[in-house]
Amino acid sequence: MQTRTLTSAAPAAAPTVTATAAASAPAPQQTAARGGPALNLRSPAHRVERELLKLALQRPELVAPAFDAYGTDEFTAPPYAAVREAVEAAGGVTGADDDFVTRVRSTAPDDGVRALVHELVVEPLRSARGREPDEMYAGMQLVAVRLAAVNARIADLESSARRLEAQRDDERSAAVRQEIWTLTQYGRSLQERGAAAL
Repeated sequence: MQTRTLTSAAPAAAPTVTATAAASAPAPQQTAARGGPALNLRSPAHRVERELLKLALQRPELVAPAFDAYGTDEFTAPPYAAVREAVEAAGGVTGADDDFVTRVRSTAPDDGVRALVHELVVEPLRSARGREPDEMYAGMQLVAVRLAAVNARIADLESSARRLEAQRDDERSAAVRQEIWTLTQYGRSLQERGAAAL
């Protein structure tokens, strides 16, 4: 299974997500993978990525098959990206069975990622009002991660377009602007239609 990246020709795949700035108060930190940076548990981006990974490990049927099309670059925290890679190496959520979590742990690259997988498996899901997570809740997490990725890609492309316009490279600038337009439409579709747009 190959991890995909977002292009204007394939809006269902996704780009690198830029983490949202944390609150001004000092954020609690957690080192989740050996040698990896600490996770910011107050970062909205990290929180939603964590919740999506918990769903993938605890309730894979709720996020299949869409989760399997998500790239590791949609997870802004490197430890979360490592867990996403381990899920992919274990066969993805679509084929999850009783041994799925064991396979994910065995494909994890190191003890730090294995510990994070265990943490994500036992940590309760944060569904609204204490209800059991359902497809609607899972869809909200899928859309939030994808929309953040789309918005980050648009920001990157806007920067590229400005550079190209400053260099008077009209042909390449036009191509970048077309990609921005396509991604903007996809982002609007995600906002309006939710998981149906994935």
